[in-house]
Amino acid sequence: MGIKSLKKSNILSILTLLFIFIFSGCDADFASSDFKGGVTPGGVQDNGYFRELINYGEIPSEDLVTFEGFFSEHDFKVNMDSCNRLICINPSLSVVKHEGKNDRYFVQLIMGSNIDLSQYQRPTTDLMVLLDISGSMSGDSIQKAKIALKEVVDKMNSDDKFGIIIFDDQYEIFYQLQKIDDKNSLKSKIDKIETRGGTNIESALREGYRVLSNLESSNNKRVLLITDAMPNINATGEGEFTNLIREYENQVGITVFGVGIDFGFELSKAISETAGGNFVYIESGDKMVEKIKTDFELLLAPLATDFEVALMGKGNFNIVNTFGLPSINNETITLKAKSLFLSNSKGAMAIELKYIPKEEDEYVVPMDLADMLFITWGYNINSSRESDGGIIQFKTPTKNNNSYHYSVDGSEKIAILIEIVEAFKNSLKNYSNGNFNESIEILNQSIKFFEAVNLILNDSQITEEIKLMKKLLENINAHHSF
Repeated sequence: MGIKSLKKSNILSILTLLFIFIFSGCDADFASSDFKGGVTPGGVQDNGYFRELINYGEIPSEDLVTFEGFFSEHDFKVNMDSCNRLICINPSLSVVKHEGKNDRYFVQLIMGSNIDLSQYQRPTTDLMVLLDISGSMSGDSIQKAKIALKEVVDKMNSDDKFGIIIFDDQYEIFYQLQKIDDKNSLKSKIDKIETRGGTNIESALREGYRVLSNLESSNNKRVLLITDAMPNINATGEGEFTNLIREYENQVGITVFGVGIDFGFELSKAISETAGGNFVYIESGDKMVEKIKTDFELLLAPLATDFEVALMGKGNFNIVNTFGLPSINNETITLKAKSLFLSNSKGAMAIELKYIPKEEDEYVVPMDLADMLFITWGYNINSSRESDGGIIQFKTPTKNNNSYHYSVDGSEKIAILIEIVEAFKNSLKNYSNGNFNESIEILNQSIKFFEAVNLILNDSQITEEIKLMKKLLENINAHHSF
């Protein structure tokens, strides 16, 4: 096997490829189709804030839309091979062919688990809820938060310990950390909570960490922060909070529920991306209740920590971009996540490859090739490190949808999503730089293109992204008309 050369006129025969792991002693991990549960990184779990701003008629900044947020929101209906491990990775690649442009090679890393979600029972948990009752939470936000809090109470098991700290410019122990003996009485008490004062997250966070870290218990320990994240007393910056959280991150995890359109996105994002952290934007009471009903048990305890996938291009392939919690170290591309959580969707990360020809008229035929990528991966579970690695090879492609070429049904979606996010980012960047016509043209062309793509894909989630593009276009036209 090796690289074959063709003149550029022959590249139409090149479609998509399926990556295959070659792992000694673990071929069974990819042998059949009994995929059970999905796995997603911690940190940002959606792009709800970005969406809500657009739906309110605003024009958000480009940094508010994230690849990892999109990947977490979407379900990748790829037929994962058998997973006999706590965490498995199923890689595939889509080739994008736009007329007049170089081909783009996107490697999708789908993550899954052998845990059956229908049988999953989270570990016994000591949970301290920190509820923001400051003036900025007045009105609908506090009502949403109280609905969420009562749902959390209903989710607690008899062996769990549960406590509530409310805070404005000071904190108050509203309900001592303990096993709940009367849920109805506690929920009635929650109904009486009212807003007041400023926002001092730091003091409440310190107290929550102090109580949990001093507790002699082997249970899973977690803080749930419900806030609009607009602190105006004591610590107010990202660095101050992340330093505080890192003091305790090996003992106590944190989940942040960001409430309402006015919340401080960057602060909540920074807090949640520490070890054991995750963040969910809550734009409506209905979504808050639904999120707790469907995902709360999964958000409460990390499946594994310090996840890392390292990839290095082989032959004439270079890795030129990464999508979803990346960091780059010399020639090795490393995708890192502080924590991994079980998910009802199949989580994903991605990289982009570029082929560098040896000669000007040479092009690659990516079939029957070896040693094009090398991958190592690992994660911590309890006190041990699980890891493996191997060489990735290709299979001949067979299918296409418009510009997207692939072999595995569903594997084209990662490339489509990446280009959708890039369209949002490029349009918003042009808008912020004063290039209004360019911003509008990017959206017009993208809407037309992705509508054609989705005629074949028929994905309801992609339909919603196209609607969001149309709404952003409407917002830009409205703002630019003044």
